[in-house]
Amino acid sequence: MLLRSIPLLPTFNINKTIDFYEYKLGFTAHNYGTYLMLQYKKAAELHFFYTKDKTLKSSCYLQVDNVEDLYASFSIKEILHPERMLQDTPWGTREFSIVDNNGNVIRFGQKK
Repeated sequence: MLLRSIPLLPTFNINKTIDFYEYKLGFTAHNYGTYLMLQYKKAAELHFFYTKDKTLKSSCYLQVDNVEDLYASFSIKEILHPERMLQDTPWGTREFSIVDNNGNVIRFGQKK
């Protein structure tokens, strides 16, 4: 039986990814050399694998409980995806995206 899913994203620099997610997003890092686990409290977890292939990019979606506040806090950090600002979707969510230091798109959303 499936219990949960954890996105696995590429990183080109483990230390820069740690800096980005810890200092800009508030995650806690667990560095295993070429593998990185990031956790946000006990609510969300992202994993990263080191690669030299800079063409690899990925994305994931994180459900949140107060998208407006999160958007405001990320806005001042200049990490918002320029084409995915806070918006209502036809499928009943309010969401926005950021681009991390590896070019991965992380989307945050809340059900309306």
